Amino acid sequence: MKLYPGNFLIDQFLSGVSGAYANQLLTNLGVVVCRESNLPDSHPVDDWLASGLLDYRDGSLAEPLCPVPLASCAIAAMKCFCVLSGLQAPIAEQGAKILGCRSILTGFTPKGTQSAGKSCHLIPSRDGQIALNLARHQDWEALAALFSTESSVSSWVSVRRHAKHFSSKQLLDTGRLLGLTIADALASDSSTPNWFHIPFAIQTKEQGFNQKPSKQSPLIIDLSSLWAGPLCSYLWQQAGAHIIKVESTARPDGARQGNAEFYQLINQGKHSVSLALDTHQGQQQLKNLIRQADIVIEASRPRALRQMGIHAEALLESNPGLTWLSISAYGRCKTAQNWPGYGDETAVAAGLSHIIYQVCGAWRFCGDAIADPLTGLHAALAGWAGWRSGGGKLIELSLYNVVRHCIAATAPQDNDYRRRYRAWRRYLAQIPARPRPKILKAQRGTAELGKHNHLYLHPKSTLVKNFYDSNLAAI
Repeated sequence: MKLYPGNFLIDQFLSGVSGAYANQLLTNLGVVVCRESNLPDSHPVDDWLASGLLDYRDGSLAEPLCPVPLASCAIAAMKCFCVLSGLQAPIAEQGAKILGCRSILTGFTPKGTQSAGKSCHLIPSRDGQIALNLARHQDWEALAALFSTESSVSSWVSVRRHAKHFSSKQLLDTGRLLGLTIADALASDSSTPNWFHIPFAIQTKEQGFNQKPSKQSPLIIDLSSLWAGPLCSYLWQQAGAHIIKVESTARPDGARQGNAEFYQLINQGKHSVSLALDTHQGQQQLKNLIRQADIVIEASRPRALRQMGIHAEALLESNPGLTWLSISAYGRCKTAQNWPGYGDETAVAAGLSHIIYQVCGAWRFCGDAIADPLTGLHAALAGWAGWRSGGGKLIELSLYNVVRHCIAATAPQDNDYRRRYRAWRRYLAQIPARPRPKILKAQRGTAELGKHNHLYLHPKSTLVKNFYDSNLAAI
């Protein structure tokens, strides 16, 4: 199904690797771009340097160069979003830097088999390599069950010692049952995935699919947290959307406890509503906000919302103009919908670390939770296209499939990553040392949790005027 069939005349468009990838993204959406001219070609190594993820300040690299042009893919996704939304500079020129913005702000970079955020490690198993992310306290508590031991497992040295006695499949299967974020670095899947799916859509015999949005500036309910979802809604905000960031009073966005500059960068200017989502009243308030939205973005496992009586399909049927964007780790299919995942280990599962291992003989991470910003950029494009085409669709993106799509769409024709790696290294050797790039600072502040409840939850509020209607029925 095409999300946004239409033609665009662009005076200047991308060329080279990023141009080819942009064409593929727009073709997937149903968009035909008519070019008047192309921008000068940019080498993928230059795009990597522009992202800030390559530390080349002294003319050498501390970590291997990834021979997958993900920074070029980021530039392409941003350009495509600008084509559809009309977004202009300066944010329009930040595609590559979005991948490295957190790393630039924190100074964190991957070190050996440790991720930039330090919570994820690449670990040898009995027959391969896994990535294990222990970002939460309860993850460490689950390790005794993962390794079938009665002794405490309280250090990464101990994790490595135990992991080598189990196969990757054993660790993967048990880890997922325990709710751990874990990935097999050697899992093979040669298929080329779609970067988005539409598992549900509203269609009427009389009108077919809607083609025009009802408003110039959409109202967006953002239920997401951490990175990919908030980045997506931030880009929509830059294009003119009004964002209401909805959080649980008991469990607000965990990114609030992270780097303050980074949180402010992708959440600036959004209105904040906090709800007691473990109560009937809070769940009804959320449903009422959703009913009046143009776009809903969430990054929950489907069962989390269904347990509150919130079903995307039912809400779309009752509001055919709604666009529902779902971001997950591995997708909404029955087997994968409950697998947890973050940006580091989902990229490993997609094959990035294995490609790096193939070219340099060392297991390494690529970038900083790179599946998160890549997915956020692609989600902004897909969700905006869905809204512009009239809504009525459940659009699904997963961190895993977005990275797999980037890999498959930009792979060498002969699949020889070693040859590409050597060529890129020769190109890099001709470039003088350069500092890490600077990123745009937040122009607005971020709201305290629940600061705008009075605007949206008051009985006389225009937005929620029907909330206290006695006829309000649960979905």
